[in-house]
Amino acid sequence: MIRGVVFDLDDTLLDRRRSIWNYAVRFHETFADRLPNVTIAQLNSAIFIADRGGYRSKAEVMAELSSVLPWQADLSPADFSEHWKTVYPHCCAPSDGMATTLAELKRRGLKLGLITNGSSFAQRAKITRLGLGEWMDSVVISDEVKLRKPDRRIFELAQKQLGLEPAELVFVGDHPINDVVGAHEAGWTAVWLRGKHEWPEDRETPSLQIESVALTEAILRKLN
Repeated sequence: MIRGVVFDLDDTLLDRRRSIWNYAVRFHETFADRLPNVTIAQLNSAIFIADRGGYRSKAEVMAELSSVLPWQADLSPADFSEHWKTVYPHCCAPSDGMATTLAELKRRGLKLGLITNGSSFAQRAKITRLGLGEWMDSVVISDEVKLRKPDRRIFELAQKQLGLEPAELVFVGDHPINDVVGAHEAGWTAVWLRGKHEWPEDRETPSLQIESVALTEAILRKLN
């Protein structure tokens, strides 16, 4: 019997594509004088591609933006990193169905949790922005515990906080290795939120897949 559901944050409960669009609007407002011939749509596309789903350093992102955009005045990697750090968390947008899904899972008496890789400052800011604190019985951030997914020990920390057994837990995430393989190796049931990353050819495709966080509750009905 499933008694707890734990989620990834970025590109799972948080819609990164929409969040970057919001950030591009703010970026354009701040640095329009340096990019007078670039539209918000063009800027959004460049940032989204350079960002690689959050798996690149801000120095790498800025290096690509420097090469693909027609800057009138340079922006240093340090200034870009500081702007991202202070502005991006306020641009975060929830994934479709996030709030209604979490509310329904809570209504059913399930414990909820979050495991995310990233800095404490950035992830806590996102959690606050999305209002996730009111829903979660456990929040585990890699920077705070010095462990990163897919290390099974980070899943075990969440399990201990929730007071449940591995067989009672489901993890929902978009990354094939960090989320799905990591949770599976910790003995949890893993649900892959597809559409963000390609599934590795050398791994067996998971049987439990969803296209939207909003479908989490439906797949739990099947499991139970």
